[in-house]
Amino acid sequence: MEKPVIIITPQYNESGSRINAPIRYAELFGNAGGLCLVTPLVKNKNDIERLAELCDGAVFSGGDDVDPILYGEEKDPLCRLVTRDRDDFEIAFLHACMKYRKPVIGICRGIQLMNVALGGSLFQHLDGHGDGIIHDVNIKPGTLLHKIIGQETIKTNSYHHQMVKKPADGLVICATVEGGYCEAFELPEYPFFLGVQWHPEVTAGSECDVWSDKIIEAFVNVCDSRKRMR
Repeated sequence: MEKPVIIITPQYNESGSRINAPIRYAELFGNAGGLCLVTPLVKNKNDIERLAELCDGAVFSGGDDVDPILYGEEKDPLCRLVTRDRDDFEIAFLHACMKYRKPVIGICRGIQLMNVALGGSLFQHLDGHGDGIIHDVNIKPGTLLHKIIGQETIKTNSYHHQMVKKPADGLVICATVEGGYCEAFELPEYPFFLGVQWHPEVTAGSECDVWSDKIIEAFVNVCDSRKRMR
């Protein structure tokens, strides 16, 4: 039985002209039943469209900051390294995936990139939201995330200094942290469109984190079911 093909977007070392992806992404989405591929930073529009057409789902991974120019702001001194080649590829790839209604999930930078790609903005820097801090997350009942996890409060990790500021039109915040900041959003009436600010690949599989496994499994299951419909 063929596995669903899941494309993982790469992290990019611009100075070294190298792409890479943490092996945990492939391990977890692979263990959940997906065939994972890390794509290069494709520039040709037709090739990006073809990638989206061929895959059964896409994971927008963590990494460096999104270029603030893309949401109409000048770069703050506290904004860190930006990799515009990656931004441009992922924005084009997300739109291509949405054209074909492919399931997508964004992790940390991924949720930020997805928001910017659809017209939202980011906080360029927030103190106290990184360095592996474990904190409570409140999940909104009735949302996709709540249906997957089955509870209204969980604990997650933080490895970031940027967050969603203004959600793009159509996106629904489905989880928040203290202060009301967005910790996850989704796009209703889409096959599977979910962004989470934490890193499920860091703690998934451990006794202290069973909900991240549920998210990954739910995503791969949707990819698989839609593959069978093709």
